[in-house]
Amino acid sequence: MELRDVFAVRGTTYAEGQTLYDLANPGEDEGVDVPQAPAFGVYGLVSRPSAANDNGLCEAITADVGGTNVVVATRDTRAESVVGKLAEGDVALWSVGNNCVLLKANGTVSIRHNAAAGGADAWIQIESDGAIKIGNAGGGIEITTAGKVTIYGSGGEAMAIGGGSVALTAPEVKLQSATTMLHAAAARPLSFIPTSGVAGPALNVFV
Repeated sequence: MELRDVFAVRGTTYAEGQTLYDLANPGEDEGVDVPQAPAFGVYGLVSRPSAANDNGLCEAITADVGGTNVVVATRDTRAESVVGKLAEGDVALWSVGNNCVLLKANGTVSIRHNAAAGGADAWIQIESDGAIKIGNAGGGIEITTAGKVTIYGSGGEAMAIGGGSVALTAPEVKLQSATTMLHAAAARPLSFIPTSGVAGPALNVFV
């Protein structure tokens, strides 16, 4: 098997479970030098590169297998614009649709939607200690391995659950119900301390 030069991917087609590459020598603005080159990769992973654009392109290395050019490796110059800077030992699965799955060498796992240079507008992240964070522009939730759950909104609202207590934090709290029943065990007295902006219809509160 003889390795050939690096080619620019001009286009692809997908048929019968495989991607076929139209390849051209680097530096050529148009035309195809190797049409419909088959590709070999790893089990369980199938991809189809997008065409070149102003942000970059996919490149391929081929090998001569029995007189046929076969794609054996690819790289895409647009990866960093989505993934950001990788640290030593990191692994990323990404697409030009700005989506990324990042496996960090420190044990963190993250799924990012609409990623851009390491950021995202929606994400799911598992920290190295097992804590979980889920969020988008509207808010999120964090779950620690110590048993604390925090739900938060974009306006500074938050509800923290854990350690036998529930804490609400918000500029304004509204209870909208004809009847609200709050039960407290004798060993744990119930306190209701409004700070400001407590609003809602007339309530019947039973403690």
